[in-house]
Amino acid sequence: MGTRRLTIGRSSECDIVLADPSVSRVHAELTVSDDGSLAVADRKSTSGTFLVQNGEPRRIAASKIAPGEAVRFGSMELTAAELLKAAAEPSLSKDMRQEQPLSDRPAPQARRVRCECGTIKQMGTVCPDCGAR
Repeated sequence: MGTRRLTIGRSSECDIVLADPSVSRVHAELTVSDDGSLAVADRKSTSGTFLVQNGEPRRIAASKIAPGEAVRFGSMELTAAELLKAAAEPSLSKDMRQEQPLSDRPAPQARRVRCECGTIKQMGTVCPDCGAR
């Protein structure tokens, strides 16, 4: 399968959508390796990308992400496990999107977003934790 690169941001064109005004349209790029290792790179976002280690955020341009760490995009924070889970969604594969014509791409509802309560859910569905849309 190889290394996958996914965009993270507020835009519906991103692979992982974070619906929060503190998140830039295309905020960062997540790299997922075959071995499950993660790295993130800021894409010149307005609010910055921060690696959170032991509860302390540190602004980064690019960094590897270890298990147990988290990344803050604007005011939205995702753990390494949450990022891996969001990246594992088959419809989010960048390679898959490049091979498919525009008309065959997954519908925007197949994308994952972070609810206001913090849960990652499919876009357009009811949140299983708080019931919000």
